[in-house]
Amino acid sequence: MSGSHHLSPSSQNNNKESQFASERFILFFNFGLLLLLTFFGTPFSKFRIMGPLYLHDVLLLLGAGIALLLKPRSFPYRSVIIIVGISLIYLVYSLFHYSSGPLIILRQFALFGYLACYYLLNRHDSNDHSKIIERFLISFSWVAIALQCIFIIYLVAFGEFDPFDFHNHYWYSPAVVIGLIVAAATVLLYVKNIVLRFILFCFVLLLCWTTGHASAQLSVLAILGAYGILKLAGWKKIISVMGGIAIAIALLNFAPQFKDKNSDWRVLTWGYLLKELSVDYYGVLGKGFGAPYFSVALEEYLYKKISSTAIQERGKPDERYLSPPHNSFVTIFFSIGIIPGMLLFIPFRYILYDLRKTMKDITKVNGLLLLSLIGLTVWTAFNVVLELPHAAGFFWFVYFSYWGLMKKSP
Repeated sequence: MSGSHHLSPSSQNNNKESQFASERFILFFNFGLLLLLTFFGTPFSKFRIMGPLYLHDVLLLLGAGIALLLKPRSFPYRSVIIIVGISLIYLVYSLFHYSSGPLIILRQFALFGYLACYYLLNRHDSNDHSKIIERFLISFSWVAIALQCIFIIYLVAFGEFDPFDFHNHYWYSPAVVIGLIVAAATVLLYVKNIVLRFILFCFVLLLCWTTGHASAQLSVLAILGAYGILKLAGWKKIISVMGGIAIAIALLNFAPQFKDKNSDWRVLTWGYLLKELSVDYYGVLGKGFGAPYFSVALEEYLYKKISSTAIQERGKPDERYLSPPHNSFVTIFFSIGIIPGMLLFIPFRYILYDLRKTMKDITKVNGLLLLSLIGLTVWTAFNVVLELPHAAGFFWFVYFSYWGLMKKSP
């Protein structure tokens, strides 16, 4: 007599229905958390319950714990598991190696903590839930547009908006900037009338300009470039790519938003850190958590190149430990090494695969996630995004949803 047990068709259906219901519950929990960040912004993400406990972090840990209980055996995306595992090893090492203190070490580790939690929250099958994911992102887009419009009208009414001040940021919440980037993809894909599509896209680009963040405009233009590639076929794609590269180079070299001391500071910082990690750490090792992002040598280098004393001017002795290099990917490389950090880009091979196609060959939700991920990747490459509770979840939601969709694609 066989010792194995086979589930009846009805039992299998019940299991599938139960898994589907569990995934929907986790998705809606995730949606709720992201919407709280959208409407209430940093006052919500920085709301302290007591001591080092913040409301957002407690809710995120609660959601991750529930997701783990509801789906205890589902662990896809193994490269992410490897990244989190490596980060935990560095965390233990750092607690014994660095004297900067556990609070600073944990603050630097937060990026990987958010990744681990959002990984647990985003293990859904994107194909099974594609419609709800699509509706959420579209709704999120229009909400972001509305909130930014209302906010700018309010600032203009009280004389607090200077459209040519590139040193101040005018956004309702950090999540709204992400929503505007997603809105660019939404407008291009879902607005059928070509004239209205053009007007709305320009309006979204204008709203990005009102935020005071040049990288938000660049993110939206990257989405437009990728959309242009999808609209073309064959050798015409190459012309589109070359044209996009030329426009990007021109913007980075001639647009005033990209040619100030702040931009030079970022580029010089990234170059210095990447060179240091490549030469001194062989591209494999990272510095862990608790090392200063801005060493004395780096500060001297920035002062020599552009007379920058930005870190010292902030007047906080811990600033060099708590102010990342304004590129979340470089922050990841800094902590765990360049080559281990590159594991994060494994699903990006699907982007290249998709861009070889045309719009008629991919579904709308596929296109929405593809274009949104491209835009958010540009945004993340120029800002502190994955390190912060009020921004990280949106990137990881799009990242895992796109990956989950492509893993199941034929």
